[in-house]
Amino acid sequence: MMKKTCNAMKKILASVIIAVMILTSAPVALAETFSAIVTSSTMAVYKNSSLSKKLGTLKKGTVVLVTDHSGSVAKIKYNGKTGYAKVAAMDSVEDVAEKAIVNTKTKIFKTAKVTSKNTAVKKGTELYVLATSGKWARVERDGKVGYMNLNHLTIVDDFDEPLPTATPKPTAKPTEKPTPTPDITVSVFEARVTKDVKVYKSASTSSTYLGTLKKGDIVTVGAYSDNSWAYVRRNGKYGYCKYDCLVRIEEEAATPTPKPTATPTIKPTAEPNLDDAVEATVTVSKLAVYKKASTASKKLGHIYKGEEVNVIKWNSTWAYIEMDGKYGYCKVKGLTKTSELDKVTPTPKPTATPTVKPTATPDLDDAVEATVTSKTLAVYKKASTASKKLGTLKKGEEVNVIRWNSTWAYIELDGKYGYCKVKGLTKTSELENTPKPTATPNLDDAIKATVTADSVNVYKTASTSSTKLGTLKKGQEVNVISKNDTWAYIERNGSYGFCKLSALTKTSELEKEEENKLPDGYAEGGFTATVVKPGAKVYVTASTDAKSASLVLGQSVKVYAYSDDWACIVQGKEYGFVPTKHLSKTSYETVKESGDALQTILKALLTYGYYDGIPSTTYNTAATTAIKRFQKDCGLTQTGQADQALQRILFSGYAPTSSVLSKELSRGDKGTSVTRIQTRLYNLGYLSKTTSVDGDYGSTTVNAVKLFQNANGMTPSGTASIATLKDLYSTGAIKKPSNVKAADTSSSSGGSTSGTSWSLEMPSSLASFTTSKGDTLESKIEYLIYVGQNQLGKPYIYGTEGPNSYDCSGFTMYCYKKLGITLKRSAYSQGYDTTYTKITSPSSLKRGDLVFFNTVSDSDLSDHAGIYLGKGYFIHASSGGAKVVVSNLNTGYYSRVFSWAHRPLQ
Repeated sequence: MMKKTCNAMKKILASVIIAVMILTSAPVALAETFSAIVTSSTMAVYKNSSLSKKLGTLKKGTVVLVTDHSGSVAKIKYNGKTGYAKVAAMDSVEDVAEKAIVNTKTKIFKTAKVTSKNTAVKKGTELYVLATSGKWARVERDGKVGYMNLNHLTIVDDFDEPLPTATPKPTAKPTEKPTPTPDITVSVFEARVTKDVKVYKSASTSSTYLGTLKKGDIVTVGAYSDNSWAYVRRNGKYGYCKYDCLVRIEEEAATPTPKPTATPTIKPTAEPNLDDAVEATVTVSKLAVYKKASTASKKLGHIYKGEEVNVIKWNSTWAYIEMDGKYGYCKVKGLTKTSELDKVTPTPKPTATPTVKPTATPDLDDAVEATVTSKTLAVYKKASTASKKLGTLKKGEEVNVIRWNSTWAYIELDGKYGYCKVKGLTKTSELENTPKPTATPNLDDAIKATVTADSVNVYKTASTSSTKLGTLKKGQEVNVISKNDTWAYIERNGSYGFCKLSALTKTSELEKEEENKLPDGYAEGGFTATVVKPGAKVYVTASTDAKSASLVLGQSVKVYAYSDDWACIVQGKEYGFVPTKHLSKTSYETVKESGDALQTILKALLTYGYYDGIPSTTYNTAATTAIKRFQKDCGLTQTGQADQALQRILFSGYAPTSSVLSKELSRGDKGTSVTRIQTRLYNLGYLSKTTSVDGDYGSTTVNAVKLFQNANGMTPSGTASIATLKDLYSTGAIKKPSNVKAADTSSSSGGSTSGTSWSLEMPSSLASFTTSKGDTLESKIEYLIYVGQNQLGKPYIYGTEGPNSYDCSGFTMYCYKKLGITLKRSAYSQGYDTTYTKITSPSSLKRGDLVFFNTVSDSDLSDHAGIYLGKGYFIHASSGGAKVVVSNLNTGYYSRVFSWAHRPLQ
């Protein structure tokens, strides 16, 4: 709006124009309802505003909707029910929570579990973060609380958020700058409502009435006109009210104790005297700190629950504080003021803060020993974190506490003195009067204990600075006469002394541990095993006669101990027994690529009736399909990869058998099981055409089964009995003898698949049985070949494109259209289409490529088209063969006329 060259007068004029635009805009209504969170340990809820009839109690952290409030009482809603509660028991969510914006489309869950009920939430949604734990954030929006992924949120850093120049944007933009109004002032500050006042949509009582602000409400003023209107914000909403019903918070008539004569900067010119400061503790979950006594000033950061600060000056609303040498302002209501510390009577309290080492060395005879229990503990020259830091104590170090109060301890360690926080120590004041008998103690009441540390020193008194009497070694027994949390007064062989309690364990507990040792015949487990037997059970005791429950095939269990016969497993806090043979702990690497390991798995899958091919080392569609079949029958996730759980079950001896081996099949049967045994017969050579794999148990299938039965020493009945199926799916199944014709082979053939001739037979190694296109590139290519091979033998008729007859480009169009790919209509236009990758060398061809040939002596090189199968073969609608046939392009005629190929699938 303003250029850098504008003079100061233009800048002032511009700010007035902005104020005028604010006062003439139409902002959103000032909401009377806002969200609040219970900050006291519990909050009583009452039926009436007089708080005489109690309805119940809400816990700390509960979020409610405040619909109205007056004085110290608020009207609230929770889970659709209305009640009344004390204002002091809660804080506005806006004040104590982090504002955040959803950075991606996500969900809000009822609990911190993705399985709980959820609601979708859009990107850009604003909400408040109440707390976080791990990847979860507890959030609030419009009075409703839920959980969402913390990574889906972006925290809004509103440290210095200005009042919007217009909310919303004015409906009409002024065409020229209005005449300056000198009585309008642009200033952002907090104000308190002095009496109930109405709020309007614009600066006029004739505009839309938005609601009423109650006496005592706090608002942020963005602009105002003396004796007229103020533009205000509350709970993120905007409106206009009478300015004379507001008073600046910093101008309120309060009785500060004391109140600063002027709002100091972050750190005053003269450093405040912390000797007169009052210590306070943050009691809300988070408390914002500002540069000045106004939420409209720059936010310096946050302090959090439990942190301690020095309160230098304060009034009824604001506190001027110091923490670790930094200064700022925060709301008084977020602190527990500890003014009693000004006159606390420590035991004893130094008359003045001593230096690190006083002029006279303190008497350590009256000191109390203490141990550092926090991870680290800072030591200061004075009782203030703003004073010089002398060093750091580590957890477990012992010190002498000379004097202390509720916050600070004056300590000694190795002749050095300083101050540290009391909360970082375990005070052991009971040691001041640790008993030491004047007469020989009665050992009848003593507790027997055993030294479980490598060694422990024994002292004359309960102090490591007293005389050392000796050392006890691990395993030695003593009598414990008396003890506290740190020291034990012990006896051994008539001698007495003190040692650290942590080095001892009750002998009776050690004996109990001995009793809990594993029984004979059991080895320690500590590993995870897989349930490999369908219907396996877990028993209460190591007996099949005991009560039992079922386990799930493929389930992982933790083995605590095991023997040759039984394994003791742990589920949660419960123990049970499972026959060891029903579990497997054998380690296997996941097989997801070609190799010998895959061939071993396919042989096993063949035996159980899941694989229809000839087991090889190649990871192809047939292998993936077989693995998925087995995973489905086992109740495992169908990944198509042979993971450890699959292999443990497959090689356990308990693997389930495929249903294809469980039912006899004969002439007239149809369905998937028929298709599968036809596929197996095709791979063994008893069927030679892919068109014979049709799911119909007709005469061709009967003859193929007879051929198999005869070659494998069985009576040739033509019925696939259970015994026949078992042999058919064995690794020892005999392939079709070379001198025997396949069941679907006619007496005459159009040629062979070698040389330049054509064939109606699909090479067995190139056939596909993928009956749907799937999502992967491999499955799409296999489906393309499957569609093509099922057209074998259909007539060639020029100008047709299926499904009963084809020309060459009509055939390729038909096959690719099944994948959703539209090719151009002629061999010429397909061959010269630049849409797809071009391949010029036959050695670079891949299964599924379009191949083109120069079969006519003319100006172009693309007269004929087909689909490449692999190993030099391609399928095409041949005018010479008058049918859809398979030919070889590596030798003969097609080798000479090959032009190039295209790759639509990649």
